[in-house]
Amino acid sequence: MASGPAPQGEFRAKPSNRQPCIYYADSVYVNMRWTPLQIVFNGIIEDDSEGDVVTISIGTPSGEILFLAEIDFEGRTLIACGVHVQSEASPNSIGRANLLLVAETVLARLDFDEAIIEGAVRTTGANSGHRPKQIRITRRRRD
Repeated sequence: MASGPAPQGEFRAKPSNRQPCIYYADSVYVNMRWTPLQIVFNGIIEDDSEGDVVTISIGTPSGEILFLAEIDFEGRTLIACGVHVQSEASPNSIGRANLLLVAETVLARLDFDEAIIEGAVRTTGANSGHRPKQIRITRRRRD
């Protein structure tokens, strides 16, 4: 076969030195939807809580997630202000659907019908310096 540019219409594969992606299996499962049975309410962390400010621990398939917030109640509504979230998971690996499932699990465990979540001003990541919009979550009955 002659060297030089390939004639039009002919494809010549280039030799590749690339190795297969060793992280393929990890990346396939990122952002998979969890089931309620995979969420474990570990409870309030007393050492990191004081007064109305509460830290709770939630076990998930992606590891432990810690939530810190100032908590208030209005009837059967849980109000969480200044919410901070910390997790062992890699960035963007949990996803909104799984966080909503965690919130529903907490509502069920604490026997509330809805939650209003007001995040704290972001200190890192996307849109640092901005406050996320308020989220209202209602508990779904799983009978």
